[in-house]
Amino acid sequence: MRFFILLFSVITLVSCKVKNEVIRFQDELEIGGYCPDDGTCTFSVLSQKVLKVKKDNLGAIYPAIAEGNKIVLKFEYSRNEKPNVADASYKEQVFIELSVDQLEIETEVLKQVNILFARLCYCKGQTGYYRVRTGKLAIKKLLGETYNISLKFEVTEVPQVVTQIEQIFSLSS
Repeated sequence: MRFFILLFSVITLVSCKVKNEVIRFQDELEIGGYCPDDGTCTFSVLSQKVLKVKKDNLGAIYPAIAEGNKIVLKFEYSRNEKPNVADASYKEQVFIELSVDQLEIETEVLKQVNILFARLCYCKGQTGYYRVRTGKLAIKKLLGETYNISLKFEVTEVPQVVTQIEQIFSLSS
């Protein structure tokens, strides 16, 4: 009889432990993300894509997402528009291209990763796309096909609102 009580206690403890870990993990998924209070943010995972950096006739760079064998992460912040103000829209975007072997990385050498920052607004002389060269990127595998990305960065060419991204994402569809 003691054997069955002991066995039941062990099974109960193990099942409670597993259940608690799953609940904690799901809570992290809901909490993940960073967005300034005065706008909305979206985060997209584009599988089997590549981020090509192209130049226009004036030499300014811009992104083109094409079919490929990599993963492109896209973060977008859109500031809430002020009513009755013309040309008040303001967006910032961050594009991060990763190969499969970069899904667990920690680096301050951002030249290893293709990262673009965009400031899109009616801001004369201070709008466009810029390469991110300064900051720290960490991507850690959590469970299965789920990862946590932490990017703290700075662009020197233009002012920016978003200086960090913290997001949990999944590669499974």
